[in-house]
Amino acid sequence: MPDETRVPTEKDIAELPRWAQVAFAIRCAKRVQPLFRATYPDVLAKYGAAVDQAIQMAERLLRGDKADAAWAVWAATAAMAAAKPAVWAATAAKADVMAASRASRASRAAAWAATAAKAAAKAAAKADDASRAAARAAKAADMAAFMAVFPAKAATAAGKAWVTMLLATRRDFKTLNAMSKNQHWTDETRPTLESLGPIWLEGEEPAWKEFLFQAKGQRAEPEAASDQLERLVLTAYVDESVDDDTLVEGIVELYRALNRYHIACGGSGLTIDDWRILVRAGVPGGVPA
Repeated sequence: MPDETRVPTEKDIAELPRWAQVAFAIRCAKRVQPLFRATYPDVLAKYGAAVDQAIQMAERLLRGDKADAAWAVWAATAAMAAAKPAVWAATAAKADVMAASRASRASRAAAWAATAAKAAAKAAAKADDASRAAARAAKAADMAAFMAVFPAKAATAAGKAWVTMLLATRRDFKTLNAMSKNQHWTDETRPTLESLGPIWLEGEEPAWKEFLFQAKGQRAEPEAASDQLERLVLTAYVDESVDDDTLVEGIVELYRALNRYHIACGGSGLTIDDWRILVRAGVPGGVPA
């Protein structure tokens, strides 16, 4: 991917003044906020308010108003923890493999969206942890969007939506960075979210719900003929102590690195077609008579 799609790191964000970091975190969370409600709205309805309130609390603190940010962080944490088991419980009776796959993606997308909201509230609540929390918000928003569109083909609307969101994230960072330098902001300067312009430019906002619940076979293929494509199979063995979210996050980072290398070598980029997380199962030995 081009550098413009790189998610700003904690080191990048630390260059921004304190409240500019908070504004950046809020914008990241708001972009994927609709994802939580788009993901099985009936199942997650009672948690949606917590995600919304976490972002609202962060916005109030940014404006200088009083807000119970600690409660907002706790509520968003509860929503984040509940997302995956709630969706799985609601879809457990379905034997359809494709439905199970969509439930897995949707639940992860919802959990990451809640994580972004939590990180925004945390950035607003804790001055000494703002850059780290803002970086977490950006990363969580990125992962939420990725899980929503996976396994999108690069040439489809879903694949382009992920890149568009990354470009919008980068645009916010560059705008805040430029404004803070040109206007000589300090850690006491509280930027308005309105000064950053709309969350999405015209025609940018992704159809999250449509992407979440499309079956893999319904996605349009890239323009290149299938016989011109080569399939790369990558297998990784991971320690069983690594949790699923960390594993998925690592695979996405690996994909990005391989994709950049492929483009640098003259290719058109790689597309993730499928992935599976397998658990090694021990086979009991025979019991002697």
